[in-house]
Amino acid sequence: MATTNTPPMNVSHDQTEQVQLLGQLTPARRHRAECANCWGLDGLPVKQEAVMERMPEWTLLEGAGLIGKGMAAALSTLHGMTPEERSNAFEEEPLMVSALVSVLRLEADLHPAQYALTVLYEAVRENCSRYEAMCGVLAGSNVYGDFMQLLERQGVDTYTGDRAAFMLSGFMCRARTHAFPDDQVQYFVQGLIQQKFPVSESGRLDALVNILKIDRWRPLVWETRGLPDVLQNDLSLMQPAGVIYKAVFCVWLLSFHEGFPLAITEAGILRPTCEVLKECRVEKVVRVGLHVVENLLSCEEAVEIIVEENVAQILTLLEFEKWRDPDMYDEIRACIFALDLKIRQFNNFERYLMELDKGKFKWSVLHSEKFWRENVMVFEKDEFATIQKIEKLLDSDDPTTQAVACYDLGEFARLHPAGKKVCQKFKVKDKVMLLISSKHREVAAEALLCVQKLMLNNWQDVAKPPN
Repeated sequence: MATTNTPPMNVSHDQTEQVQLLGQLTPARRHRAECANCWGLDGLPVKQEAVMERMPEWTLLEGAGLIGKGMAAALSTLHGMTPEERSNAFEEEPLMVSALVSVLRLEADLHPAQYALTVLYEAVRENCSRYEAMCGVLAGSNVYGDFMQLLERQGVDTYTGDRAAFMLSGFMCRARTHAFPDDQVQYFVQGLIQQKFPVSESGRLDALVNILKIDRWRPLVWETRGLPDVLQNDLSLMQPAGVIYKAVFCVWLLSFHEGFPLAITEAGILRPTCEVLKECRVEKVVRVGLHVVENLLSCEEAVEIIVEENVAQILTLLEFEKWRDPDMYDEIRACIFALDLKIRQFNNFERYLMELDKGKFKWSVLHSEKFWRENVMVFEKDEFATIQKIEKLLDSDDPTTQAVACYDLGEFARLHPAGKKVCQKFKVKDKVMLLISSKHREVAAEALLCVQKLMLNNWQDVAKPPN
């Protein structure tokens, strides 16, 4: 479980004094900073264009000692550049990266931090390989402390929080050495899941996706209290497509860890994922959803739910949708093939027993004439113990379970050579007769049909009109 105390950030006395000094040097700018913060808190996003329109007063920041000498002139050249041009500038002057990170500690004015985060965020979003170069520049510095100080500050808006969380999580997953101890990652993840940081739902998932790219951190994320609830909420079809996509992506990354397919299934995350596949037609969402299904086929409990949710039929329908990427059709067919192969291996009678052990039936292919014709003789096992278990479900409080049990017992009586005698031994007819007067129409109808199968050799003729 995550620790409750924040890991030390190693903020030096000199750094603290520099930040305080800068706050004293810029009293006239406090009002503008407070207005910017209120804009974010009111729920109106701080527009990227507005952030980048005004260049921070780098000379003032250099004079306060918050950035290194000579950095003001270098950082000033970034203004007005494209993201690609800025990235090239970082290659020529790598220390600009550490200078941008250092301004995150400025408390007097949020704008320099917003500007710095936007520049860094645009650079890695365009080319994520730039993280490696940045990690090299920042090696030995307190990156965790710089970002956490901002994320835990009062009055920070989600525009800033989203980018800070994304960049920090990116550094965590891209650092080639163990630059970030597990306790720091754990505290950060806990803050994300338990909404301790000023991040949007989309921003939270972006950061979690980055952390989940590292397999050794997947258990750490999974064990954080509240994660299944977060994922179930974000898999809701009421969420924007972007949020659903990132939630499915999180499930996919989790599914790679050994033992997690079962955990995902038991936590109730698989069913809403199947629901997304049923209803959503956003290409990137469907593509990741297909990969989730493929990864979970290693878990029999997951296969049971995938079958119950009629995912095979859903995949067939998806094959006839119009997709922009022609590769989608191959991916859908590959998933259909893998699922079909697994279903063939996954014995229908075993699935029936699993449902029976749960003590609750619902209509599916397991309760059909085809199933009973193919499997009726298997029910002889252990002196028809399975039939006796079905008979006990006639006492269920669930009307659907009662109706399905009536149907199954009737099919057994009709199709097994000794079916009627076995049912007579277990006194099935006595219980079914009582259900004919049930207030639930489906139960009454199935009970009547079951009695006909128990009593008549040619029960089908009962429903036929006279010639």
